[in-house]
Amino acid sequence: MLQQVVADNELGGLKQALEGKFVEPGPGGDPIRNPKVLPTGKNIHALDPQAIPTSAALQSAKVVVDRLLERQKVENGGKYPETVALVLWGTDNIKTYGESLAQVCFKVPNFFLGLISLHVLDAN
Repeated sequence: MLQQVVADNELGGLKQALEGKFVEPGPGGDPIRNPKVLPTGKNIHALDPQAIPTSAALQSAKVVVDRLLERQKVENGGKYPETVALVLWGTDNIKTYGESLAQVCFKVPNFFLGLISLHVLDAN
């Protein structure tokens, strides 16, 4: 993987694009979560809507939502909050493979009862 990290092809990819040549497509994102983003210099595509949220993103989102709810209960005398606001940034969903989207799925439907079933977790 180290060879791919140092194989910087940013300028090469830019030069090919400016010359109207084909630039190999590839996924964007965090190379730790997805080593397929390396080497750089590709014509990146951000998301495959069929592939997000990933099972890792779902699991991580569940931990975040559970911790948020517990903290809110402690801070509000054992009561859940009446409203919750979420911001869905495209770049965050790209980097985390849909973790923010998964948080919404766990939070929104039926006010914290959750949309994600174990079947969905197993499917991804």
